[in-house]
Amino acid sequence: MPLSPPLRSENESDREKSTHHRNGCATTAELDSDLLIAKRRKPFSALVGLLGIAIGFIAGWWIATRQIREQSKIALDQNITYPSNNAIPISVGKVAYKSIRRQIDAIGSVHAFEDLVISAKTTGRVVKLHCDLADRVFPGVLLLEIDPTDYELAVALSERSLEAERLRWGIEAIASRAVDVATLPPVLSARLRLDLAKTKLARFESLLKSKSISQDDFDQAQSDAAIAQSEWQNQMLLARSSLATIVLREAELDINRQKLNDTQVFSPMPTDELREEDRVYSIAQRMVSEGTMVRPGDPLFRLILGRSVKVSLRLQERHNQSVAQGQQVEIQISSEGDVVLGNITRISPIVDPLTRTFIVEIEVPNEELKLKPGGFVKAKIFTGQEERVPTIPLVALDTFAGLNKVFTIEHEKAREHLVRIGFQKDDWIEIMEPVLPEGAWVATSAQRMLSDGILVTVKTLEHMEAERPSESATPEATPSEVTR
Repeated sequence: MPLSPPLRSENESDREKSTHHRNGCATTAELDSDLLIAKRRKPFSALVGLLGIAIGFIAGWWIATRQIREQSKIALDQNITYPSNNAIPISVGKVAYKSIRRQIDAIGSVHAFEDLVISAKTTGRVVKLHCDLADRVFPGVLLLEIDPTDYELAVALSERSLEAERLRWGIEAIASRAVDVATLPPVLSARLRLDLAKTKLARFESLLKSKSISQDDFDQAQSDAAIAQSEWQNQMLLARSSLATIVLREAELDINRQKLNDTQVFSPMPTDELREEDRVYSIAQRMVSEGTMVRPGDPLFRLILGRSVKVSLRLQERHNQSVAQGQQVEIQISSEGDVVLGNITRISPIVDPLTRTFIVEIEVPNEELKLKPGGFVKAKIFTGQEERVPTIPLVALDTFAGLNKVFTIEHEKAREHLVRIGFQKDDWIEIMEPVLPEGAWVATSAQRMLSDGILVTVKTLEHMEAERPSESATPEATPSEVTR
């Protein structure tokens, strides 16, 4: 019985095929079979590689996340100790009743009592300065001079022209508008000739009736009377015209004299309603120098009137009913920190539709010149005094999503109260609603962990219980404080 050929493994067959291939002896069928096997193995190998990468990424992410959680858990376990009875540990403060002087805080600017600019009224060159920056000047003091030569010549020319017109008609240097033109010499002469012509005409009329004169003589007398009438009327018109010319020359003379006077610039005269100590100017700015050519309207000096200043504040529309004339205002000078007192003098009757604010003007004495116009100040308008206003420590207020909450502690439980707050100071705040009883405990820590009815434990309860006032004890008086 012939022996069957020994079985060969698949690897041996592959090696033989590979050897045949390397020797160049493989058949076409064998080559096709090898290509088919290679195509089938390639997708499978790629899929196995991608699967391995995905498994490795997921495993690494899971391990890293687990380590972070373990570390966070360890940190929390080390920093927080939870009570065995599930009560939340808190610290507390008291509700205290205080005396509050209510006020409105505002920011404003300082203005001079009166701020004015002195301008030139004539054209010319500045020849002399009599005052300079920061000088104090009283009303009517000469500030500067402009070259008056041209205006002196103009005044002299106007005077000569006016004098010639007056001499022509015999008008004295009196008010020309009061002159009766019928009394002027040329007019009076024409009037006399007219009267003579009329008298002659009347006499010739009677002689003509008696045939003592001829008709030609009568016609000549009649013509002379008409000419005299016309001459008199003409002289009246000329006199009125010359009188108008004289009035015009007088006006020109007055204008030139005024221009000559305007070459000297004086400090103005304030109203008599001011106090005597406020009737003085301070030079805030000098705009020209000697030799400067100025024209009408050019600024020369900026003057500030009086020692008092005005503070202008813009208040919100909601304060409209809280302010009134005469209210006291505390002005804090930002640069030095000093405080001066003033009073509201004027309140604007309108509200700005853009800012919803209205202007309040405050007059402040400034004898020591601490307030400078243009400066910045803080103001407090005192609107009233209230006694026994409930307040809590500022840290006891919890604000979230626009709601203000306070937790009071009653029988080791937290009670939540939505509150409406008022004025605030550095370490306390007013509670307007609801009314909290004096001496009540309020939570000052861990408010975000509290809810209505939750159990709490006070860290220093025994100490605070010892400090709680008895019902018969008189509440401790609190000093009057100014809120913001």
